[in-house]
Amino acid sequence: MERFLENYPPFNCNPAAPELLKKYADKVPQPLLDLWKNVGLGKYKHGLIELINPDDYNDTLWTWLGKEVENYVPIAIDAFGALYYYRLLETPPDLEEFIEVAEDVCVVEIHDREIRTCKWSIEEFFNDYLNDEEVMKYFLRVELFKEANLKEGFLSNGEIYYFAPALMLGGAETIENVQKGDARTHQELLFEMGQ
Repeated sequence: MERFLENYPPFNCNPAAPELLKKYADKVPQPLLDLWKNVGLGKYKHGLIELINPDDYNDTLWTWLGKEVENYVPIAIDAFGALYYYRLLETPPDLEEFIEVAEDVCVVEIHDREIRTCKWSIEEFFNDYLNDEEVMKYFLRVELFKEANLKEGFLSNGEIYYFAPALMLGGAETIENVQKGDARTHQELLFEMGQ
């Protein structure tokens, strides 16, 4: 996670409670547990990414997926509300000798109602995906994020920037349409709008 921490310095983070670390010890990889323990949950890079307590976002994830999946763990949100989750997958029997752990990190893009895979390991997600220039430009909306910081102020933990009107209702990704509010409220609101 070294590259992630170089480029995403902690902004408003607190080490995870020992109970949380124990609860998720068998559900997420050790590098993520170490990051939770040694640096913490909260905002990184002035709020571009927030590492979240999975317990706070499990219901939101399951709503978007349409079912409860025990081995899918919400781990982060970005400044515009996309929800990232870790998946511990079953290794196909014919690949067991080649693959120690089958895993990936996926994202629920709440504005365009898309779910996609980001990377095939937790370390690749943090060190490669989040540092990729194209990802930062098109998915994390880093330039709009900088403008939003100036217009709306920094995000507190649990807050995101959102678009009013929502993109699915004809809104535009412009600074004039950016507002700030509670992440889970807007994730659930956008889900309901799309029904």
